[in-house]
Amino acid sequence: ITALNPDENAQRLDQLIKLADGTIGFASQRGDRFLGDAPALAPILSTLGERGFGFLVTTPGLRAADQNVATPPLQALADGEFGHDLTRQAIADRLNAALGKAQRNKQSLVVVQPYPASIAALTTLGALAKDRNIALVPASALLAKK
Repeated sequence: ITALNPDENAQRLDQLIKLADGTIGFASQRGDRFLGDAPALAPILSTLGERGFGFLVTTPGLRAADQNVATPPLQALADGEFGHDLTRQAIADRLNAALGKAQRNKQSLVVVQPYPASIAALTTLGALAKDRNIALVPASALLAKK
């Protein structure tokens, strides 16, 4: 939270890490303001990197790894998100966009919100991906040094 001082944010992160047994990384959920605040973000990224966690940036266009951090976390940057517009056409458009990007760039990471329609779309995505010779993998497979 940008209104908190770095020590308070560090304490909150420590509490979260203690509850995250078996977790390999963390994801931003919105948080454009915090991700854009270098003095607030840098200590969080340092802690994640030092402790070996990954960081998934779910807001396209934000670059958390651009911060000046001695030990940055592994990072994956989402290309888009499923789930806010749940019309069939919107879901079909997102499916095709994700698969097209995966074919062009050899990878694409799409965040799926836990709504019945977006979860159901994953079944369609699996079949379409298989037809295009694309493998679906967990986000952790895309974590990389930036």
